[in-house]
Amino acid sequence: MEFALLGLLGLLFLKGNSKKELESENIDFQTKNEASFEEKSFLDQIPFIPSPNFVKKDYRKIDRIIIHITQGSFASAIGWFKMESSKVSAHFIVSRVGEVVQMVKLQNVAWHAAPFNTRSIGIEHEGFYNYHGKTTNFTKEQYKASADLVKELAKKYNIPLDREHIIGHREVPGVTKTCPGYNWNWDYYMNLLNKRNIV
Repeated sequence: MEFALLGLLGLLFLKGNSKKELESENIDFQTKNEASFEEKSFLDQIPFIPSPNFVKKDYRKIDRIIIHITQGSFASAIGWFKMESSKVSAHFIVSRVGEVVQMVKLQNVAWHAAPFNTRSIGIEHEGFYNYHGKTTNFTKEQYKASADLVKELAKKYNIPLDREHIIGHREVPGVTKTCPGYNWNWDYYMNLLNKRNIV
């Protein structure tokens, strides 16, 4: 997903590595209580920072997971989604070092990939790409964290782990953007999702 003026807006947020950027959000990526860690599900352990940009639903049928690139830093993407005026959001953001935050509850509709918003979960990945679709390389930590997240979501909603149901933003009908960029390694990612041997 492309964010207008995201680079400029990023200057309004803290600089440095991702954990330092998020200290002001009071996000704790460390488990302080091992017992409580074991009792919580994978999804329950993900820090939640609410975005105002969503449509409230009590229930919806979900059959797609859509992969995006932030076109900005982890902290800038969080800040952008927190702004009501941005009119965009996604359910999750994954940083280059494998940190994950949630910004919209799963039963609610995030604004990330019309016309598939109502039927999908949107996952943003920290990174940049140019207008030819070439991205900065995604990291192994980022791929793994994203794959772990998608596997849990697929289990929860009975979504097949295949390329018909796990798609890039540019594969949504009517979308002209190249998001998440041509450097997103679909073979590597699908191998992670399906537990195939990878290097």
